[in-house]
Amino acid sequence: MSYEFFPIVYDELMDAELYDEWADFARQVLPQAKGALLDLASGTGEFAIRMHFLGYDVTGLDLSAEMVRVSQDKINAINLPISFQKKIWPIFHPKSALMLSPVFAIPLTI
Repeated sequence: MSYEFFPIVYDELMDAELYDEWADFARQVLPQAKGALLDLASGTGEFAIRMHFLGYDVTGLDLSAEMVRVSQDKINAINLPISFQKKIWPIFHPKSALMLSPVFAIPLTI
């Protein structure tokens, strides 16, 4: 699928309540101690923004440069300290990070 023009209409197609439900689910299953959170397939950043407001230090990763651009524009407009990067899912040492996707939440702290 080409994401060249899709990010422009992505938020219009998605239900905002769904993002709220994902964030509520994540809040329930993640450890009480807030920390670093890696949002994989972060799309336009809506989920990452919600997790930021719940107190997490969020980094969003997406394969689409256009999705990352839309996310960056969004957080720059409201001045939030969230980093979005175009990357293939990394291999990293999970000692101090949590990995999260909106559909399935897995704390990876060891």
